[in-house]
Amino acid sequence: MNFGSSPKEVYWKEPFNELLVQGLIKNRTFRLATSGQYLKKEEIDLTGAEPVHIETKEKLQVTWEKMSKSKHNGVEPEEVVQRYGIDTTRLYLLFAAPPEQDILWDAKTDAFPGVQRWQSRLWHLATKLIEARDSGTLPSPQLLNQKEQAQARRIWEQKNLVVSEVTKYFLKDYLFNAAISRLMSLSNTLLAICLHSSQTGGL
Repeated sequence: MNFGSSPKEVYWKEPFNELLVQGLIKNRTFRLATSGQYLKKEEIDLTGAEPVHIETKEKLQVTWEKMSKSKHNGVEPEEVVQRYGIDTTRLYLLFAAPPEQDILWDAKTDAFPGVQRWQSRLWHLATKLIEARDSGTLPSPQLLNQKEQAQARRIWEQKNLVVSEVTKYFLKDYLFNAAISRLMSLSNTLLAICLHSSQTGGL
């Protein structure tokens, strides 16, 4: 089905097969209930249980809206990239929500540090695997006991399942957040095996 030509709205086929409507990145806005005026951050007192206007002490209306200069709820991209790095920022945006859903931006949550921790674990895992490859030591499956063989089989099956799921999430469903979540799960499993092996004199 073509987006426009199938219902006869246009007489030519679009250069795409499917329309993926993307969500918005929203941030909190603060307004005066009396006038509806949007306030800047420096005009707001956030130290109490509820935000109030610094000048009048009036309680504020807090909502999540599309980022806008006029609403004073924008985030400076350069500051985020400088603090967390471009790769972490991109991963956060993909991991925060499915593409068709809105992202409620709040840099105070543990989402950014969580993504950074996964990047560090992934780097550590890749380093361990490169060291093992460069050491010249070949794997010896015959040395594994029955319990270790069963564990290795489960890891192999999990790897195959994750590859299949991630491929589907990327190419068909566009669920990038789900793909990243599955990769996190697999990398955590592999890292746990690496740590156990290093403690027991293995890999």
